[in-house]
Amino acid sequence: MDVRYLKTFVALARIGNVTRTAERLDYAPSSVTGHVRVLEDELGITLLHRTGRGVALTPAGRAFLPEAERIIEAERAALARIRTAIVPSSTVVLGSAASLAASIVPRALARARAQRSDLSVSSRTGMCMDHISAVRDGDLDFAITLESRERLARAAEPALTTEIFADVPIVAVAAANHRVARLARVEPASLNGETLIDTEPGCSYREAFTAFLDDAGVRIGTRLDFESFEAIRRCAIDGVGVAIVPRFVVADALATGALVELPLRAPGEFAIAATWRPAALSDAARTVLDAMRAESAALCAPHAA
Repeated sequence: MDVRYLKTFVALARIGNVTRTAERLDYAPSSVTGHVRVLEDELGITLLHRTGRGVALTPAGRAFLPEAERIIEAERAALARIRTAIVPSSTVVLGSAASLAASIVPRALARARAQRSDLSVSSRTGMCMDHISAVRDGDLDFAITLESRERLARAAEPALTTEIFADVPIVAVAAANHRVARLARVEPASLNGETLIDTEPGCSYREAFTAFLDDAGVRIGTRLDFESFEAIRRCAIDGVGVAIVPRFVVADALATGALVELPLRAPGEFAIAATWRPAALSDAARTVLDAMRAESAALCAPHAA
């Protein structure tokens, strides 16, 4: 029995929709249905049936779900034990978005190493939801993410703990002498034909702001994408375009007047959060996690909306 198929079945049972499950697991929808079909053929039972809006568990599926979850958790626990046996206990493997890796992560590691000089850290960058999946699968000790509260809630599962470290206002900013900043009234239509500066595709607040503009019928002129918050900040100060960033990234420039906050907000609530598996968290990982918590709060608290 292929554990990958069990993971697909469990995800589909929880989400109840093939398309959303495919997005979560980074599969094609046909792969999701194919995995479940192979599993049903192997077991000789029907696990799911289609409903008007998605899929639902059959009685056999409801009975099999906890067994599938136990098999998946047993595999994860075994991998964690093997990893613990071959990786020094002072080594921490963490995942973060590239933007956080260049901002909060260095501050937190400096704080953590002041407490544990033997600490070794391997930091991997990528998309936030991918890192949460990697934590679930035992490939990361924990993930530090800047995500929407809605996405974090959807990703919740019993084996994982997710803690919100700080709420993060997402703001639109422009240089004080920029065309948009000088308008008497700024509204979504003010960004027609404008250059937008933001972070990498797949970021939840980028997607939310893009949807906000699309709903308003706004057509952006050009787009500049950067993984680095500092690059986004610098381009905005230099008047290259309108930037969409967490407020903590530009707090100093807003305070000096180099940048102006525009009355346009990405819809939704966003936060810096950490996700980990309590059963596999080492003392070294806990030290780094505590430092991440402290640095996130320190960086974001003064700039709360």
